[in-house]
Amino acid sequence: MDTTPLSDVDSEHPSLPLDTARFAGVNSRHPSLPAAQHLALLPRPKELSLTGAAQPIGSIGIVSGSTADSEAWQLLSDLRPEDLPAEGYALRLHQGGVVIAGADAAGEFHGRATLQQLQQLAVAQNGRMTQLDIRDWPTLPSRGIMEGFYGPPWSHEDRLEMLRFAG
Repeated sequence: MDTTPLSDVDSEHPSLPLDTARFAGVNSRHPSLPAAQHLALLPRPKELSLTGAAQPIGSIGIVSGSTADSEAWQLLSDLRPEDLPAEGYALRLHQGGVVIAGADAAGEFHGRATLQQLQQLAVAQNGRMTQLDIRDWPTLPSRGIMEGFYGPPWSHEDRLEMLRFAG
């Protein structure tokens, strides 16, 4: 069981990307979100639904875990770990806090990375986050990026920034 104040997410995982705005234009609007409230999350979650009103982020606690008997999976009683493929996660932001349940340790990590992006978006929106449910998992068994050979070539700094961003 891991219960962490939301304000400690950055210090706990310092390797997570801090400059998501640079690549936010890559993401298109999520079809299940109203146009006025689209979230630029990378990668775009497979399932995302808004479940309630926005709330201040200052006092939200986090419960996360990646084993079937973890407190996180117990709090998400409507889901089961076997409902998610490897590296998948469920993230629920509700009035009582944030629950991140990973199918495995990698899934829990990706859930925390999504939470960090949500936190950055909230800071830009007067410190409030909309209550929501996210379920996500990789489409392919391997993750990667590719620099295309069209348009202006990337600089060495751009390549390093993309590798840092991709984690």
